[in-house]
Amino acid sequence: MRFSRRALLLALPGAVAAQGDDDDRVREGRVLRFPRDHGAHTGARIEWWYATGWLDAPTTPIGFQITFFRHRTGLGEGLTGRFAPRQLLFAHAAVSDIGAQRHLQAQRVARWSGDAAARDAMASRDDTGVRQGGWSLRREPGANAGRYLASVGGVNLQALETDFGTASFMVDRYMPAGVLLALSLEELAPRFLNVPGKGHFFWEPLAKVGASENSQLYGEIGLEYGNERKHAKIVNATTAFDAVSS
Repeated sequence: MRFSRRALLLALPGAVAAQGDDDDRVREGRVLRFPRDHGAHTGARIEWWYATGWLDAPTTPIGFQITFFRHRTGLGEGLTGRFAPRQLLFAHAAVSDIGAQRHLQAQRVARWSGDAAARDAMASRDDTGVRQGGWSLRREPGANAGRYLASVGGVNLQALETDFGTASFMVDRYMPAGVLLALSLEELAPRFLNVPGKGHFFWEPLAKVGASENSQLYGEIGLEYGNERKHAKIVNATTAFDAVSS
């Protein structure tokens, strides 16, 4: 999908109601520093990045909008770990088909601890680079610094009908990069594994801490894959996404 840079409006991060790091404060006389100020200011309360424009279409124009918001919650400042809800990241995207008089939109939200290495959701402090799962907006570095790449969930392909039958597709974030699995679902089945003397699922106590008593429900589930000749593994698969032309 391509759209021209002339049709693209990118806002600098709009920061409101500052708090936290002095470098992130909104104040009179603060000198903007790029590419740093294209990135997130996690000490500020709220900021956003957005793109609007027209997509190239063979018939009638199609308008689009992509917006990413970052909100500092003021919660979990003393907590450690990636689940600390110090930041919330929101994303919203919309497409308007003028000819068909249709308007489509989608949105999502994720919490973020502030860890720049987080995989599921993060906002870079160094330059424009916001990500929520399969959604992202980033500015290319170096000679292509005028180019922004955007992705909203990638291609939403769910099924493909062929002469050999219907193939369904599923994205799994736990799959290694560049690896595809072709599975024959009628060959697959879950198998509950028996633990000798305890059965398939059982309740067992855990170590006692102070006056509290903890326990867990335990069980093991495996996967029976049937005839292995009916499955395939594809490695070194590559994809390319060029959202913006210069």
